[in-house]
Amino acid sequence: ERTVKGLIAKYIDLYNAQRLQPGSVVPSAPLASAVSEEAKSKGLLVGKGGLLGNVLRIAPPLSITEEEAVDGAEILALAITEASKAAAS
Repeated sequence: ERTVKGLIAKYIDLYNAQRLQPGSVVPSAPLASAVSEEAKSKGLLVGKGGLLGNVLRIAPPLSITEEEAVDGAEILALAITEASKAAAS
């Protein structure tokens, strides 16, 4: 079953695991830009913000359905994965 909660939990677990390794989580404006562009190419608009430009901003409409939210979360997860791979190579 696809759920937004399940996708969010996956990335929270990943973030917490990285946070336990000193120096492994570094704010990255270029990576945020890459994720935003990758998501846009897949039909999902994600904004950027924060003092360093490293924060992703998501503002779904109040009328969003659960199915649309899950689709958006999956697109975002794919964009994060692909942008991270490209940044690592």
